[in-house]
Amino acid sequence: MGSRKGLCSQGLVASPTLDLEVSRLLLRRNGTLMNNRTRTFLRSAMVALAAITAYCTVMAQDRVKETSIDPHPPTPSPFIKGEGEIRLSKGIPISKGSLSKPGSDPNNAGAAASGWLLFDKCLVFAVESVELPSQETGVLAKLEVRENDSVNADQVIASLDGKAAELEREAAGLQAQLAATEAKDESEIRLAEAFVEETKLQVDIYEEMANKGTASTAEFRQRQLAADQAKVRLIRSKAAQEERVVKSKLAQSAFTLSQLKVNRFSLRSPIAGTVTRVDHRAGEWVQAGTTIVKIIRLDEVRIDCFVSMDQIDPSGLIGKTVQVISKRGTTESLFSGRIASYDPDVTSTGQVRVHATIQNQKTSNHWLLLPGMFVTMQLQKPQ
Repeated sequence: MGSRKGLCSQGLVASPTLDLEVSRLLLRRNGTLMNNRTRTFLRSAMVALAAITAYCTVMAQDRVKETSIDPHPPTPSPFIKGEGEIRLSKGIPISKGSLSKPGSDPNNAGAAASGWLLFDKCLVFAVESVELPSQETGVLAKLEVRENDSVNADQVIASLDGKAAELEREAAGLQAQLAATEAKDESEIRLAEAFVEETKLQVDIYEEMANKGTASTAEFRQRQLAADQAKVRLIRSKAAQEERVVKSKLAQSAFTLSQLKVNRFSLRSPIAGTVTRVDHRAGEWVQAGTTIVKIIRLDEVRIDCFVSMDQIDPSGLIGKTVQVISKRGTTESLFSGRIASYDPDVTSTGQVRVHATIQNQKTSNHWLLLPGMFVTMQLQKPQ
């Protein structure tokens, strides 16, 4: 077919009249008619040439239609609307929220006239989320939650096999009790104090006897030496008592440390929220630092939008009221909140990201605003 089209474009295919003349010349050879077999072949060739000529005529007509120019081309629309944005016909996006002039957008005209700016496609973020890791290496013995479960702060989420740690804690507890008992025993100090009093009394007696001549000087000195030894014994008893107190404190610290180690085998949620992911199951071996579950807080969410620095000063938006409209199927829900902060950097298009804090709501025990959703937000204009 391509070769035939090439013949048509080059004008190499003859007309039917020329084909007939050629066929008449070919029917005679040295003044003698050809046989019937040759005639049949030549007739078939003539039919083929006629078919090619008709095909070339049709192709020429189609080519003329393709190259024809419409004298009245359609005028392109200056705006193309789609995906919650207004785009110029050149493909430059313009966010609805950046059009703060009333009447610049048919959907935003009413809000602008009433002191509100309308922002479409605002993204919902979780205010707080945590990936709860294992603090110890071992076998995951229990998993207390599943995906989408609600948990409270300090609730036990999972437990690792910590029998060895529990035995260490028990032994440390017994040692702490023994050390505390020894630290409370002050009998040696009381006995040493009694010896000091007794030897001091004997020194006084023998000193008086030595003055009267009824006791020798050597006997008096022996009583003085015994008194000094009693004082040293009292000092040592007190030092030993202090040592026992310190040992008791060390034993108590060891018991507290063993208790903390046991606690590390239990994973507790630091926040109240919803379990969104469970990475390991009971019976699996996990390393310290491995994430077990992910929990996000949903009672309060954050919604972001971009405002133009050329039209709005973001510092004047702090504390301003916002209204949020979310849609699930055919049901729309209305929320209220306030602008909490804005990013300290400006994008290449001269816009600033503004953060609004919204109190979430529940319906049939299900949160209405979820991270990743797109919502519509109305922002109160600064005065």
